[in-house]
Formats: sequence, structure tokens, C-alpha cells
Amino acid sequence: MNTISCKGIILSSKDFKEKDKLVNVLTSDLGLIRVCVKGSAKQGSRNAAFTVPYMLCEFTLTVSHGFYYLKEASIIENNSNIILHLTSLVTAAHIAECLIDLSYDTPDAVHRYYELAVYAYYALAKAPEDYLLIYSAFNWRLLTYAGNCIVYDDNDIDHNAVYKVSLEDGTLVKTDASAYDPDVLSGVEVSALNHFATCKINNLFTGNASQRVLSDLKTFTTAYMSYQFDREYTALDVLDQGIIPSSAPGTA
Repeated sequence: MNTISCKGIILSSKDFKEKDKLVNVLTSDLGLIRVCVKGSAKQGSRNAAFTVPYMLCEFTLTVSHGFYYLKEASIIENNSNIILHLTSLVTAAHIAECLIDLSYDTPDAVHRYYELAVYAYYALAKAPEDYLLIYSAFNWRLLTYAGNCIVYDDNDIDHNAVYKVSLEDGTLVKTDASAYDPDVLSGVEVSALNHFATCKINNLFTGNASQRVLSDLKTFTTAYMSYQFDREYTALDVLDQGIIPSSAPGTA
């Protein structure tokens, strides 16, 4: 029976048999793995803590017949503040859903996804009120890593213009803003997408924007991701933002 050590983020867990749990863990080197945490469903289990989603842990695992079993673990970041707020909780679930969807990608891509997840969950735990910014920044950076979006030339973006952005390939066409549409963005919002795609990852989840801009980016990145990955991402639908769309995309 082999033993390995790795760092990983718990994306989800579920009961297995009567006393155990199966945990999906995204790691940098192994990609997405499923770990059996024996006895963790029992009351008072010392291993129960290592089945809580969104924690970053150091794992020691035994490998038997291609299956992973938890031997011991320690918490690096518990990110526990995420579960205290509905907004951050559903955002975290969306992030986990996307990462699981892309876990089949190349090892180099998965390594980048893992790093993105570390920063995203940390940011969400530290500033749950910034969930809309974190949600949109995560979406666009993930799409960039997956090769599904365009990095625009900032010199070609007019902050005073309004653009229709193709959900198929990300190309921009100037348009009017006579009616609200999820694929219509202001120049300011297009520049924000460029920032999400190109900034240093430690700056990805920082910044200020109006609620209008954040709402537009949330709507657009959800629609774009759903089109690109051919599935509907609806995690944030449970939240009532209380925002009535205006006739023009946000500009500040």
C-alpha cells in the first residue's frame, strides 16, 4: 500500500456506506481525486473536519488498488467564513461545480485551476460581501485558462462606448444600449474582463466597481460560460439581487 502527500482543496463530500465519506479534492499535481475518509460520518470523529468543503489541507493518503484513503491531514486554510453567508456559499458551490466540470483537462491546465481555486476560496472567505466580483473574476479567468475567451487590446476599447459581445467567440461590435441584453457591455466592463484575464493572480479578486457593473459582469460571464461549456450554470439564481436592469450597461 503506497503513501503519498499532497495539498488540496475539498470541493464536495458525500456520505459513503454507514460511517464513511467520499470527498472530492482538487490537487495541484494529481488533479481531481476522490478520497475515502473512513469513520468520518460518526459523531465525534477526528477526521470529520477533513470532509468540510472549501478547506485547503495538507493530506497524507494511502493508495490501494487505485483508490485513495485518508491517513492523516492538517488544515492550511479552513475558509470557514464562506459557510456563514448564503451569497458566499452559493458562489463557492458554483466555483466547485466549474472546477469539477474541467477536472478532465490537461495537467498544466489543472495546475492553474488549482491555483485559481486557492485564491478564489481565500478571497471569498475573507470578503464574502465581494461575492459578485469574485464570481465574475473567477469565471473569466477560468475561461481564459481553458482557452475559451479573447484577451482584448486595451487601446481598442472605448470606455464611453457600448459593445455587443459574441457568446460564441468573444468578438466585440459597437452597438447602442436601447435594450438590456446579457451580451451587451460597456467599455468599462470590457476593460474589467481584460483585467480578469491578464492581471497577476494575487490581484484578481481585488478592486472596486458599482453594483450595476458587478451585476452586468455576473450576468454576462454566466451566459458566456454556459454557452462555451454547453451547460447552464444557475447557482446564483437562488439569490435575489434586487437590481432592476437599466437600459444601458454600467459605466462605473
